[in-house]
Order: sequence, then structure tokens, then C-alpha cells
Amino acid sequence: MGRSCYFTYEKVRDRASVADQDVMRKISDLKPGDAFEIKFKVYREYSDIEDDYCPLLTREPSNYGYETVPLDESIVYSVLNSNVEPGLEEVKGLRCINFTVRNCNSFMFNTHRLITDGTIRECEGLGINFEVEDIIVY
Repeated sequence: MGRSCYFTYEKVRDRASVADQDVMRKISDLKPGDAFEIKFKVYREYSDIEDDYCPLLTREPSNYGYETVPLDESIVYSVLNSNVEPGLEEVKGLRCINFTVRNCNSFMFNTHRLITDGTIRECEGLGINFEVEDIIVY
């Protein structure tokens, strides 16, 4: 399916300071080949009365029939690219990290990105799926 022709980095929802400074530093320091685990914050459903969390996605990003990279706290991941969306850094000052399951030989489609503001976002519209509590880097 890919990105809408109306997609722009200016429209990406800004959630700077969503994570504490230590977590954002750990994410920012990741480089290709680094191994890490993700600890997720408990996800709260969107409520425009109580807070400004993003709503759950109405659809998953396209995976073109391939198996997708699972998101789980028990999985060790590996960084593929530490700035896969240079336009996001240019416009929003956020780096977008592409990752996969470490030591996995089968191809998996990377439908999620780790962002330096402490969020996990889907790869097409960069909508927020999860917030990161911490990452453990090996």
C-alpha cells in the first residue's frame, strides 16, 4: 500500500519528551549492528479528555504478504539503519531507526520503527503504536 501521496514529515505527530532523557540518549546512541531489547510502557487507549495519546491504528501498515518483525519484550533486536528517514530528522529533529530480530535468517518485513523520542511507530504514516519505557543495549 505504501505512503499516501499526501504524506509529509510536517504532518508527523510530534511527541518529543515522551521518554525520559536517559532512554532518549540510549536510543540516539544506537548504531547499525547494535543489539537491544525493548521494554514497553503500558499502552493507554486514546482519550482527548484525559490526555493526548494517539488513538490505536485503524489499520496495520502494509507487509506485502511477508512475515512481520514481532514486537515483544523477550526478543533481542538488531539495528539495521540508524537514520532510515533522513527527512524526519531534517524536519522534526527525530531519527528513525530500522531494526529486525537479531540472528534471524528468514526475511521479515519491518513494519515498525524506533524513534529517538522514545516511540515505536508504524513505517508508513509514522503513527505512534507504542511508547518505550527503556531499552537494554548489549
